[in-house]
Amino acid sequence: MAFLQALVTRTLRDAEEAKEERAERLLQRLATECVSNAGLAAAADVGSPGDMHALLDTRLVVRVGERHLAFALPVLEQYFAGQALLTGGVPAEVTQNVELLDRWRYGLAMAVASAGWEAARTVLEPLLRTQPGIAAWAVHEAIPRAVHEGEGPWPDMPASLVSQRLQTTLEAWQQGLGPAGDLIFLYTGWSGPVTVDARLEGNELGLHILRRHADHTPGLAISFSHRWAEPRGIRPLAASAGPVAADYAAWPWQETLGIVASYLHTLCERRL
Repeated sequence: MAFLQALVTRTLRDAEEAKEERAERLLQRLATECVSNAGLAAAADVGSPGDMHALLDTRLVVRVGERHLAFALPVLEQYFAGQALLTGGVPAEVTQNVELLDRWRYGLAMAVASAGWEAARTVLEPLLRTQPGIAAWAVHEAIPRAVHEGEGPWPDMPASLVSQRLQTTLEAWQQGLGPAGDLIFLYTGWSGPVTVDARLEGNELGLHILRRHADHTPGLAISFSHRWAEPRGIRPLAASAGPVAADYAAWPWQETLGIVASYLHTLCERRL
């Protein structure tokens, strides 16, 4: 992803600001047409003859025959499709058409990988309401899970914000699963709402999931490092610690997806 962003930046950096903005907009429009039409776009559907020349001048686009355009590399098509999703969201016709959604899935992964926190939500939350499997696939492809401690730069995030984002994504996955989402922690003896309590130091995440009684969770008042020593009713339902891909803004989606998948698998095994 970093390589693609550098390539695009270098290609467009010599253009005037207005021309660069226009080129990016045209590239996103072309990607939308190409993804929806098996890699080719009719030049007339992209814009005027001037627009076509502007696209060809980027050298990221090639002419196919007399009347069609395509990206020089498929990965460029996927990259700009992802940028189009971040700009305009996931079109309703895409979420409602499985065949079309399959063509967009790599663009979705590209969008999630490059998105900020709010942008990732605008892409993933509509998908979760209609196609939770595709949303899970996009997150799994976009965010690495094999991460070493101490790699890369990370934002300085307060524990309350870390917990809030993990809470948001955990609830989104559970809602996307429908009735099954309410039963994720059933085998632990709890099927009610839960609260996430987490902290991030560098890229090392410590996470506890606790029972919630209405809006009151007594466990949150207990020191994070001593939580397991408390009475059984206050102990976490789940706990984990380890490095996460904190340089990806959408990393909470990947972390909570792993939790939901693991506990759902265990639940299915034990219910059988």
